[in-house]
Amino acid sequence: METKHTPGPWFVMGIDGNGDIQVSGHPFYIGHSDPLYHCIVTGNNEAERKANAALIAAAPETAAERDK
Repeated sequence: METKHTPGPWFVMGIDGNGDIQVSGHPFYIGHSDPLYHCIVTGNNEAERKANAALIAAAPETAAERDK
């Protein structure tokens, strides 16, 4: 089956200065040493941002289980 998503693993990288959570997919680099983040999780509620980031990070494994 052809993969139709960014392959994992994905990682919750941390919280930036704005309180937004950075999630990075399969790490890759473009001319510098920092990974290109795939997703910035924003919102007013910290608990909700953390839950959404964890859900996004788990998406590749969830998709892989679904596709078995």
